Amino acid sequence: YSSVNFIECLKFDRKLQHPNIVQYLGIYRDKDNIFLVMEFMDRGDLSGYLHSNQQLPEKELCSMYVHICFICNYT
Repeated sequence: YSSVNFIECLKFDRKLQHPNIVQYLGIYRDKDNIFLVMEFMDRGDLSGYLHSNQQLPEKELCSMYVHICFICNYT
């Protein structure tokens, strides 16, 4: 992707409003970089949670899977 394509994708992402999607708040660009301003996740991200909790109960994993499916359908 070029930086132009990337920014166009961000314009679409900004319109997404869902409780299980991290909110995109804004963008800052300088000569060499693009900085994203995102919602702060005080409990971390899903990947970090799964790595630090390797033995999750099946019920909790199923619940996560259902939420992920809803998000995929939403987008």
